[in-house]
Amino acid sequence: MPVITQRLRVTARLTELARVRQFVHGCALREGLPERETFACELAADEAFVNIVVHAYGGESDGPVFVRCRGVANGLLISFVDEGMAWDPTPPSAPPWESTETEITVGGLGRLIIHRAMDGVRFTRRGNRNILSMCKFRPGFSPAE
Repeated sequence: MPVITQRLRVTARLTELARVRQFVHGCALREGLPERETFACELAADEAFVNIVVHAYGGESDGPVFVRCRGVANGLLISFVDEGMAWDPTPPSAPPWESTETEITVGGLGRLIIHRAMDGVRFTRRGNRNILSMCKFRPGFSPAE
C-alpha cells in the first residue's frame, strides 16, 4: 500500500491555529490513533505552530508554514517546515516548577510539552528552512532500540 502524505500550507498567523489543529486531528484519526494519542499530536502541533510564529518569524507574518502528516510503522509522523529564523526546540533541562528560581514566568513550556507529548522529536535546519519532525506511536508499540 502506498504511503500517503497529507499536506497543509498556512501563513504564520495565530488565526491559522485552529486549521492546523483540525488538520493534525484528522490525520491522526485516519492513521487509527486512539483519542489520547490524537490529543497528544494536537497539543504538540499547537505548541510547534505557536513557537514557529513567535520564534521563527518573530511574530505574526505572511511567512509560510508547511504541515505534513504521514503514516509510519505503527504511528504518525508530523512535520512542520518554515522559512523563519532558526529556533531551538530542545526542551529546558528542568521544568520551571523544578527550578530554584523564585519566579515562574509565562511561556517557555512549549518545547517541554512537545517533547513530553510525542514519542520522538527531531529538528534540522536545511538552507533557510527549519524542519521539526515529531512522531507519535500507537499504544503498545516500542520501536527497536
